[in-house]
Amino acid sequence: MEELIRLDLEQNWQIVVADGGGWAGKTAVSDLQQTLQKINGRSFPITKQPGNQPTIEITSMGGDGEGFHWEASPNRVRLQGDSSRGVAHAIYHFLQMLGCHWLAPGDLWAVLPSKTQFTIPAAGAETPAFPGRCLIIGHHAFMKDVNDWIIWAARNRYNSLFLHLAPNDVGGGSVPDWFWQVKQEEAVKLLREREMTIEVGGHGLPSLLPRKLFKQMPEAFREENGRRTKRYNFCPTNERGLAVIRQNARAYFAARPGYDVYHVWADDIPGGGWCNCARCAGYSASDQLLLATNAVAEVLTEVEPTATIAFIAYLDSEAPPTQVRPLPNVSLLWAPRTRHYGRSLADPTCPFAPYYNETLAAQIEVFGEKTAVFEYYSDAILFKSVLPVLPHIMQQDLVKYRDLGVATMQTLMTGTRPWVTAQLANWLFGQLTWQPVQDVDTLVAQFCQAAFGAGAEEMVGYYGALEKAFTAVLQQTPDQREHGFALNLSPWRLVKEPMADMEDPIHATAATLQARAAQLPQLLGWIDEAATHLTAAQSHSQNPRLAAEAKAFALLRPWLKFNSYRLALYAAVKTNDPQLPLLWQQTNAAYEAVQAWGASHIIEPLYQQNFKTMTFVFWGLRLRQILGEMRGKNGRFFTNLATLTHLATSFARMVLGYRRDKRRHQPR
Repeated sequence: MEELIRLDLEQNWQIVVADGGGWAGKTAVSDLQQTLQKINGRSFPITKQPGNQPTIEITSMGGDGEGFHWEASPNRVRLQGDSSRGVAHAIYHFLQMLGCHWLAPGDLWAVLPSKTQFTIPAAGAETPAFPGRCLIIGHHAFMKDVNDWIIWAARNRYNSLFLHLAPNDVGGGSVPDWFWQVKQEEAVKLLREREMTIEVGGHGLPSLLPRKLFKQMPEAFREENGRRTKRYNFCPTNERGLAVIRQNARAYFAARPGYDVYHVWADDIPGGGWCNCARCAGYSASDQLLLATNAVAEVLTEVEPTATIAFIAYLDSEAPPTQVRPLPNVSLLWAPRTRHYGRSLADPTCPFAPYYNETLAAQIEVFGEKTAVFEYYSDAILFKSVLPVLPHIMQQDLVKYRDLGVATMQTLMTGTRPWVTAQLANWLFGQLTWQPVQDVDTLVAQFCQAAFGAGAEEMVGYYGALEKAFTAVLQQTPDQREHGFALNLSPWRLVKEPMADMEDPIHATAATLQARAAQLPQLLGWIDEAATHLTAAQSHSQNPRLAAEAKAFALLRPWLKFNSYRLALYAAVKTNDPQLPLLWQQTNAAYEAVQAWGASHIIEPLYQQNFKTMTFVFWGLRLRQILGEMRGKNGRFFTNLATLTHLATSFARMVLGYRRDKRRHQPR
């Protein structure tokens, strides 16, 4: 049986730092002192020599690992880290044992105990399962508060921050490069004080060969159907083009010095963006990307010798390269965006899991142990402005990734708007990447107790009901996926052939859609069950965090209904069901409720327009297309014309909003 001891913080405690190591330890010691003072209002002096009063003793072993151990008695707590980072983790674990939690950035989600006497284990030790645990900042809304996210991440077992940048992003799944330049100085200071790994970059590889050079050196650009084109990427076997790329890479790195990992990726398209010339014909998309990455890596070795550059295995580069070997400073970044999130990678019944697991294992054989995984649990572009509640799938995935030998786990936090509540997925990712073999139900209960107090038990039921609903609506079948994901850039074509992202079942057969639509009563039951639990929790407490979660649920409810209703709608389209108009109205009502939520609950006009535009692109276009087909030939044309006008207007407003924001932030 675990031995427990009692601590009384009403006594005159002191903090003795024999050797806190580097900056991470020192920063955490200061946080410890301030937090303890907030708990009981007493002073907790920091000294180097112990006195006769109760003592919290902090030491670093001076190593490289991030593990720690502690020993406690009523008058002495000893926290020892393997390194300065280990010291920081020991301190935050100790505070967590006292009941301190930082569930999300901001004062609302900082939970401190109201008592001063505590019962904690007398001893223990922990070591992280994944050496790297990374939060990816992937949207303007999160970069705005990047300093708060850095502090939050360090308190929640993350040790790395990745700034996912793009030269001129306007509401997509990355941050405008200029906005990072505005935030960079203070953010880097905070990161270095916590000894966090800093990663920067994104889909910027094609920009190293400016498109304006096409007439001057067309052979440097890719060949398609026997003709050179400046659209997408370039020819990675053309030495003249590679010389320009190396030169511009040198300037790129020189303008962004001192980072640990650089990301210089190819165009973000499903496929068809690489070269088909005679010299490139024997190289796969993965080989061509690695040729280009190696060329940039050569420059990085000269400019930043200790840094690495990521080769992203993503979409058409998921398969391992076979003709090219990575340079020593090139590491693998596995980005399985097309995977199935309705089941875990460890689920033997998932028809897609073997491909992803086997392909990742093959990639690791090529790149070795420096593998990172770019996961999408916090991607509200993929999941259309919400984050699904999938705690058990996340936990099972992470055990599988650990067993495959992954070194670093990352989660992309992007979307269309700021969060209105604490996201369980973000908090769980920090806990489970530290140690994936944990009881997930216990972790969810811990989160609920910290966040919702008297309403905790009902909120456990709330998250449980949401997990069942999300798992059901995110199901995928082979027939749904066989068409893949096509990227349409022509506005008129986009109106006539709307994009179907990975969770959209439009390509499934009528039989599959009808079978899934038959589950509608069960799906609606889970949504109502979540609502019942939330209402009951609110009856137990006036906690403002419950009000924040209720605001979030006001979006989740129509979001889940839309994803449930469109199954029957799509089936009706494929079978010419006479109920089609009624089913369209039902699905459209859920869509309009989602859009109404954005108008009511997103405060900043910039993000309100971002939400409105992206929701229209991913959902509204499909509904308009179906409506046009229902109206016949003439009606279809005028519906499409109105849709095109709406799309152009909405997109223009979003772009102009981000441009105005850029002018507002940049010095005059």
